[in-house]
Amino acid sequence: DATGVRLRNVGGGEVSAALDAVAEVSVVNCNGTCRGLDAGAATELEVRRCTAIRARSGDGSAVAIDLAGSNSAGVAATIEENGAIYAESAAIDAVAIRLSRAAGVRIAGNATIGNAYTGGTGRLAAGIADGLLLRDGTVTPGGSTRVTIADNAVITGGGGTLRCTNPGDTGEGVDVAAGVLLVGTRQAEVTGNGQPLNDLNGVYGGITTDSWDPATRALPPAAVGLWLVDASGALVEGNELRAGVVTHGNSCPAPTVVPAAVAVRDGLPPNPAFGGAELGPRQASIGAVFDRNGASCARPPNTGGVGFGRPNTCVALELCAAPAPVDALTLVVNNVLAATKGDRVIGYAQHGGHAIVLANNLIDVDYLPGLAEPPIADGVLKKRAVQLSEIGANSLQLINNILYVHADGDADDLGDRWCLWEANSAGNESRLRALEHNLFFIEGALGSGTDYVRVEGQLVVLTYDDTELNDVAGVDTIGHNLAALPGLREGVAEWEKSAARLVAGSAAIDAGKAIGGGVPTHDIDGEIRPNGGGVDIGHDELH
Repeated sequence: DATGVRLRNVGGGEVSAALDAVAEVSVVNCNGTCRGLDAGAATELEVRRCTAIRARSGDGSAVAIDLAGSNSAGVAATIEENGAIYAESAAIDAVAIRLSRAAGVRIAGNATIGNAYTGGTGRLAAGIADGLLLRDGTVTPGGSTRVTIADNAVITGGGGTLRCTNPGDTGEGVDVAAGVLLVGTRQAEVTGNGQPLNDLNGVYGGITTDSWDPATRALPPAAVGLWLVDASGALVEGNELRAGVVTHGNSCPAPTVVPAAVAVRDGLPPNPAFGGAELGPRQASIGAVFDRNGASCARPPNTGGVGFGRPNTCVALELCAAPAPVDALTLVVNNVLAATKGDRVIGYAQHGGHAIVLANNLIDVDYLPGLAEPPIADGVLKKRAVQLSEIGANSLQLINNILYVHADGDADDLGDRWCLWEANSAGNESRLRALEHNLFFIEGALGSGTDYVRVEGQLVVLTYDDTELNDVAGVDTIGHNLAALPGLREGVAEWEKSAARLVAGSAAIDAGKAIGGGVPTHDIDGEIRPNGGGVDIGHDELH
């Protein structure tokens, strides 16, 4: 084991320390557990304006800054305005900043936290982690409280790829490659990260591989920008959140299920193949608020090589929760959820869940290929602005959202383009609580008889075209939905999606439901709504 700076309470009382403008704390090429800075039992720590803090382990865990508390008081720390903070491990865990039982931690204004494409092939590669998830479904809470992660330019999960070049190689990469992983965290604020908006800044998922056996692993390999599990009172506001990469080596075993790359995930995804049943409770967060974020697929979810053409999925926001009414209200408001990479693109996905309001968002499905993106064959690009499976009865309210599915030429699967797709194996109608004042649009399909909504029940499949959006069977409250061109000013790159704004003359202007009941009093820019005769549909209130 090796540690660069180690703090220990050996005589009782409080221990406080400060690192200010240190050029570098570096522990590299060691074996075992390697830490740049180990706060140990310190009660207060400040790390400011340091150029670099890094740790690299050959066969153990690497942690650049370890804030794991050893008592109920936890470790209070300020990690602020530093340059690069990163960790690499070829074996177990690689975490740039690790929390556990910490209290009152502020991580703010740092340039880079975590590694982009390197860092680990074991259990966890993360920029910031509070707690741990294992492939067998074991959830280990971090249990930290009052955590602030604010105004950092880049936070990224690491990871690595195994190319299956040697006999016996399975191709399995790191289990979880997350920019930020918060498990059992209380009162977390994740705000303003990835700003100002450009093609580099953001909270990114890392990189892992798609080679896995669903029957032996409860948790699929995961490349997630921000992942909350069993958190309480989390505020996620004003961030740029981006999915990572799930890649494949050409000589690796072909998986039966290709995991999705996800920009934002709350709870544990289902895996019916594990032990013949889904992994127990979804452990979704309680009382989470997702407000004014941009979530997108900035990297190709599969970089298996040009021409390889493996199916690959990217999801902007995924909520996973138990169908029973046990969750406090979750609000998803004023966000741009942009699915822009892969050949299965989903803006918002929900598995199970109860008491969720999705209001005044732009859910934008638009394939925008990158340089490393494998080419997509004709007729295979599947799109779903909203995808729901086994949601709880009357569990989700869709209010004032723009559900926008772009056209992408011959690549589109014309039979699998949906603004709203819902599957419910226990009934034959929708389980939505509310579907009100939403604007639906499939580019090039308006007035053509193309179906916009699909509900797959136990015995029947119900579909609805753009003239039937207020007739979806089973919805508790429905009305004032319309199909029209959204009227948006959009950029040409995926990272510009969250800068999209309404233009004068848009059908969304003044067409929304009034504020209250989950409809927010502000828009993505923090401007007051309504402005004019009524609330505008979507994330932006035209001023």
